[in-house]
Order: sequence, then structure tokens, then C-alpha cells
Amino acid sequence: MSRGTGVTETALQLGYGSASAFVYAFRTEMGSSPHAYMRRATSERRAADIR
Repeated sequence: MSRGTGVTETALQLGYGSASAFVYAFRTEMGSSPHAYMRRATSERRAADIR
């Protein structure tokens, strides 16, 4: 996903039967949805680049 791959494509590549199954597993493991996780990671990278 960090390279721009969407959630559905990522889910299927990882063997999940649906994007919602992947999102559920991701949220359970990481504590947030893939979208929220990537948004936070992107803003943290931008903040690090500014420093």
C-alpha cells in the first residue's frame, strides 16, 4: 500500500477473500484501518522530511 497499491489489490495479493476481511485483520492487528494507518505514516514521513 505504501507504493500506491489499493486495499483491494493488496488484500487479494495476500490471499484474503475480500477487502473487508483484510481490513478487519489489519484493524485487529494494527489498531486502525489501512487508510488511517497510511495517512498517519505519510504525515510522519513528511514531518521527518521537513526536519
